[in-house]
Amino acid sequence: MVVLLVALTFAAFLLLNWYWLRSHGKHATTTARIGHTPNHAHGRGDDTSLLFHPGHTWVRLEDDGTATLGVSDVVAHMAGRLATVDLPAPGEKMLRDNKAWALNSANGRNLAQTMPISGTVIAVNDAVRRVPELVLDDPYGKGWLLKTTVRGLGAALRHLQGGSGARARMDQIRMRLATRLQPALGHAALDGGTWVRAFGDELDDLQWQQFKDEILGAPEDQVTVTPHTVRIP
Repeated sequence: MVVLLVALTFAAFLLLNWYWLRSHGKHATTTARIGHTPNHAHGRGDDTSLLFHPGHTWVRLEDDGTATLGVSDVVAHMAGRLATVDLPAPGEKMLRDNKAWALNSANGRNLAQTMPISGTVIAVNDAVRRVPELVLDDPYGKGWLLKTTVRGLGAALRHLQGGSGARARMDQIRMRLATRLQPALGHAALDGGTWVRAFGDELDDLQWQQFKDEILGAPEDQVTVTPHTVRIP
């Protein structure tokens, strides 16, 4: 009986400890070799004002009727250490599912993403052009990419997801891909619930392409919507 009580007490302690770790976003694994991405007090990926597109871009609808757009932390770190970010010019009309921007890594890899909404570009983040690694350091805050008008919001909202649904989807992708990456990297791909900084640089070309196909869709799944569209490589 005493042994049973001790076992139950120990199990309860483990359960409480697990809940505390989960609630505070801690993770027992450390990845000192390549570091980790800090959680910022502002611009968090779990910000309830963010709406996520399946193409791993995000939209924040502003009070003045405009929108701010950016890239998810998963894609930001998959791209690796960035050399440049290609952005459209202010005044350019953008259509949902057409090319939005491209992240160009220091090792020569290019990752293009499509627009989550339609609208006209009213501002671009020149700070990201000067310091591309802002996208890595703060993808939901200082690393924003575009500000646009919003056209056809009702149709766009059918393709966007926010709140607990978006967080659950991101968590599923995070854990599934972290499991896949672990054998390749030799250590966990996550630390403290965030992606390891620029982990894409740790993957060879084949692994990187497989990872990209996993989260953005294989090339045969990527549809050219109009002649203006640039097909994602």
